[in-house]
Amino acid sequence: MDTSLTHSCPLTAILATWQALGYLKTLTNLTLRGILPDLPDAWGVNDSFPALQAINAAVRPAATNLGPKGRIQATPGTSRKQLQTLSGTVPSAWGEAGSFPALSSLQLGGPLLNGTLPAQWGSHGTLAGLIDLELANGNFSGTLPPEWGAPDVFKNLSALSLTNCSISGTLPDSWSRAEAFPLLAELTLADLPFQAGMLPGAWASNASFPELNSLQLGLNELDSVSLSGSLPPEWGNPDAYPKLQSFTLGGSFTGPLPSSWQQPGAFPALSSLDLSVCQLTGTLPSSWLPTLQALDASDNNFTGTLPAGLASLEQLQELTLSTNSFSGELPAA
Repeated sequence: MDTSLTHSCPLTAILATWQALGYLKTLTNLTLRGILPDLPDAWGVNDSFPALQAINAAVRPAATNLGPKGRIQATPGTSRKQLQTLSGTVPSAWGEAGSFPALSSLQLGGPLLNGTLPAQWGSHGTLAGLIDLELANGNFSGTLPPEWGAPDVFKNLSALSLTNCSISGTLPDSWSRAEAFPLLAELTLADLPFQAGMLPGAWASNASFPELNSLQLGLNELDSVSLSGSLPPEWGNPDAYPKLQSFTLGGSFTGPLPSSWQQPGAFPALSSLDLSVCQLTGTLPSSWLPTLQALDASDNNFTGTLPAGLASLEQLQELTLSTNSFSGELPAA
């Protein structure tokens, strides 16, 4: 039986006592709205919500428009703090042994939500049932926890989205360990002030992310440092990202597209590639992935002529190459 509760809370002291209410033992879906100064640690202990499958406290901006690459952003002049009221820290105790044994969906967000992402969530395997994890529009600080890449921590996770937060550092090599995120299909790490650094070549090794079909990285609209360096040639290995269909990348990169990204067997399922606004240089490769249906390489520093290989992409439906420094004539069809 689906037992749901939606609560708009101007008063939050009572939240800490909910885990003691016997009639909530059968609760399966919990949606929270309103002023929430603290998400209680106590909810994650003593088998408080044994049937709870979904927590949704991801408050989003009320006034939005589309920013670059089609992403939603707050209307200029509108403070996120005026639009959202969820606050406090992300409770580390929610990852303790015995907490939320049935939880499959967790969505948290709000500009007053702060603190670091709990390393404890990757220490006990207690959130192993999670399918969807979203942390957005908050003032989370610190780095992406390397502990989250331990085997069997998020063994059922299908979608992981961390967006518009204050998380810095680099992408953890540990997330590419064998058996880390074995079912992850969608990974979005966007609008985060990453420390300047390269994309980890290790993410293409150890049979990493075997089910990944959508990857969005960088896309930094904040006035801060973003992903940088050269694009890793390892990502073009034939055994890397075997099911990746959509790849969107943003950052301040240097150098050209690696030739390995266009070699036979690279990204065998890729249909959409968005490399716009990445500050890439050099010429476009002479050959391209035959599976491409959409290619956006606009707003970069590419030079030279357009390769004739673009005309041989039989599945290509969308091509955007504007705001570069190409020369010469269009290739014959």
